[in-house]
Amino acid sequence: MKRAIVVFVLIFCLAFGGCYSYKGLDKMIIVMGIALDYDEQSQKYLATLEIVDIPNSSEKEGIKNKMLECEGVSIPDAFFNATKKIRSILYFGSCEVLIICPGIAQKGLKTIIDTFVRTQELRETAFIMVSQEEKAGDLFKKAKGMTSAIISMDIQQIMEQGSMLSGTIKKVKMYQVYNDLLSQKKCPSIPALHLTGNDQEKVVEANGTAVFRIDKLKHYLTPEETIFLLLAINEYGGGSLMLDKDGDPANDFCILVRKAISDTSLKIEEDKPSFGIDIKLRAVLDESELFNEKLKYEELKQLEEDYARMIEEKVKNLLDKVQKEYNCDIVGFGEKVYRENPKFWEKIKDKWFEIYADVKVDVKASVKITNINIMR
Repeated sequence: MKRAIVVFVLIFCLAFGGCYSYKGLDKMIIVMGIALDYDEQSQKYLATLEIVDIPNSSEKEGIKNKMLECEGVSIPDAFFNATKKIRSILYFGSCEVLIICPGIAQKGLKTIIDTFVRTQELRETAFIMVSQEEKAGDLFKKAKGMTSAIISMDIQQIMEQGSMLSGTIKKVKMYQVYNDLLSQKKCPSIPALHLTGNDQEKVVEANGTAVFRIDKLKHYLTPEETIFLLLAINEYGGGSLMLDKDGDPANDFCILVRKAISDTSLKIEEDKPSFGIDIKLRAVLDESELFNEKLKYEELKQLEEDYARMIEEKVKNLLDKVQKEYNCDIVGFGEKVYRENPKFWEKIKDKWFEIYADVKVDVKASVKITNINIMR
């Protein structure tokens, strides 16, 4: 009996196991990236889709890209209108990059994120970024790929690897922004991109972080400020940290961070929340003002203390700015209150941003330099 059941299952799989929705490659336009703009005058969305140029790609010349522009009164309408220019369907399964223009970011993220989640045109794991160019489409149309003819693939690699190598990139995926907007306990912060020169050409470069108040773009953090944001929220993947001891760049120290861990604590006294951020770094001394000299143990300890003091100061300055100037809870203090004391959160949630602007945050940092060739 068991043998008969196994045979029946095998026959069923062979007979009905095909892909009913299968489409041939020649009937699909593969979308690799989306740049979204909005024209206030026409009140239409303008989408620039970077697609794989299959007819002109070859083993000898490699993969080539092409831009497909479309517009519509809504995002799905724009994609639908694109089919008027092509004979194939749009395939978004390989699309990992969504770039929005500053105008859309200032208007609000809710409509954009909700649309993509509902229509499922884009994976929830796609990276989302804000263009610092006036038009997001220019990042595709005016740039040249550095390591690939497909600019979206370069951007994807910047997000995947750059966050671990440079320490200045906050990689964010669409579902994370959706969760932030849904919970309303944390303000989104999204990587920013711009065009920069490289060997007489334009290339795309990550350039800090776009900070949002609820869902609207408020300001940008510089790449350096992004480092200390990532250290504060336990998302620093590694990179170099410079220490200016006397104002002379020739005498700067530089460490390579091998591991960074931070932890946020909450304290509530007399119905007033306060927070502590504890940052621990393990690093290697990469560059110093010393040339062919040995660094004494006491000097090494002093260097660790100087680095810790610098990190505390930079993180505190950043937090003061986002609290008092921007009033954007991008660290997620509200989320921390909700998770650890939901009853207290219910009492303060309607006036959280008033409380947040003046909330006390204590920052402590410790640095351990674990490898140095010139120490005795």
